[in-house]
Amino acid sequence: MTRARLALAVAALLAAPAASPQPEIPRLVTTADVRAALEALIRRHYPAAEISVTATAFSASAGTMPFTLHRIYRDASISRETYRAVGPGRDGFALQVSYSTGRYTGPLATPQTLREPYWSTFVNEVAAAGDSSHLWVSCSYGAGVKKEFHERLLWVLRASRRRTWNRAAPAEIGAGRGERSAVARGAAAGGARPRGPVTRRSRRYFFKTLSWAGLAAPAAPAAAPAARVR
Repeated sequence: MTRARLALAVAALLAAPAASPQPEIPRLVTTADVRAALEALIRRHYPAAEISVTATAFSASAGTMPFTLHRIYRDASISRETYRAVGPGRDGFALQVSYSTGRYTGPLATPQTLREPYWSTFVNEVAAAGDSSHLWVSCSYGAGVKKEFHERLLWVLRASRRRTWNRAAPAEIGAGRGERSAVARGAAAGGARPRGPVTRRSRRYFFKTLSWAGLAAPAAPAAAPAARVR
């Protein structure tokens, strides 16, 4: 490839159209917002789910069962005594969202997923503007929970809020398992694929490409070593 062709290819890459705006995550400030954002999703995948909402709490569950557990403490010690708790079975889930004023000051880093003996629990805090209030999210789920439901649920609950701007939303509810997202379908039909962010690595690769093509400014010659003074 000649330098002229390589320069044209780099220019075309930089001039590629930007990705279409991604759908925004629903704004969650109160438990009523959580209900509006999730109730239809839950009913579509789990018609018999139990849903409860108050001014300070939202809960939804399906496929739960009683368990006998040993309490595990922060120092990893395990209690000899057992206790009974209700949790999700293999295909179930149990979601709890509570509203509190002020900032979250608990001990857990968020968001994160806790691995428990029989299920996993995703925890997160969704802060309102100005940290005037927050929603505490705890979502336990079994290993066989429905994939489309689980992905959409965690997307709404800001599981990936730090990288959401660079991710397409999961396929719309009702899409079959394994079906490509709308973005991928558009690309297959001839549309432009979204461009990723300009990272340090991609920027370094870009300038290295220019250097190979002879388009980058030549490096300054190294200074001659200073003469020794006897």
